[in-house]
Amino acid sequence: SRVIVNASKYLEKWTGSSAMDEYQTQDRHRARLQVAALYEALREESLVYVTSPASFEPMGQRVRLADRVLTEKLATCLDSTLLYASCLESVGLFPILVLLKGYLRWCLAYGKHLRSEYRR
Repeated sequence: SRVIVNASKYLEKWTGSSAMDEYQTQDRHRARLQVAALYEALREESLVYVTSPASFEPMGQRVRLADRVLTEKLATCLDSTLLYASCLESVGLFPILVLLKGYLRWCLAYGKHLRSEYRR
């Protein structure tokens, strides 16, 4: 996707290597730089915050899929968090999503601390 390609350009500018090499280097700093590059690439998309799409369900929130968010440039906090997490996952990083009352947060699992069943 264009987000990953743009992120790799940031990574090359910052490190000299455009490789989205996930955890292969066993270097936390390299993984953090990939996270930052993806963030910058998503920031370039100039997404606009909007409320959630209309829904007739008594609870919950409808979620826009990544392609719709990137095409329409509209996202709720949930939409943008899920988009970011999907970008992280698509380059081989392992985001962990934590659902709190009314909020969704993410953190990143680092390679050597992952159990083998979570690796590809």
